[in-house]
Amino acid sequence: MPLVQVTDEGKLVARWPAVSVGHLRYPDVPDSIADLAREAHACLAAGATRAAALMARSTVESVAKDKGITNGNLMQKIDQLHASGHISQLIAEAAHEIRFAGNEAAHGPLDMDPTSQEDAEAVTRLMDKILERVYHEPAEIEYIRMKRTLGPAAGERHPDHASGAFGSLPEAGWVTRPPF
Repeated sequence: MPLVQVTDEGKLVARWPAVSVGHLRYPDVPDSIADLAREAHACLAAGATRAAALMARSTVESVAKDKGITNGNLMQKIDQLHASGHISQLIAEAAHEIRFAGNEAAHGPLDMDPTSQEDAEAVTRLMDKILERVYHEPAEIEYIRMKRTLGPAAGERHPDHASGAFGSLPEAGWVTRPPF
């Protein structure tokens, strides 16, 4: 189906049909955080680039809170995520870039140019990488470790949990629960 974009003096004002992001999957990510990430992608798909940056920022903050880091501003929370070993220095830098983009979208001058589509796409990709590093990769490592140490007793992961691009995988889960 063709995508129709309506512009006014070169600015995108509407798209049809609306792009669905319900297919985006975040295995091993808490549902509330995955919902925020999908909302960031929905904003991006709708051309609401400032909103996409804000939702990506909210997602990063929710990751910190999920990991028990509730004190301080987002800059301090990101630094604490790194200091506590939840994210690497490189991913901390990515989280700070998301923070900067979200702050600019929320607090920048009203007459400024909106966040570009290209920038909003980059911010949501960085958000996805953070979710992958914090939730998905540790779960994958644990699954492989369990298979190695427990053998068949470890159970099998849901068949939808296959290799592929994070953020587009079907929801993960166990077909049989692990014995712990």
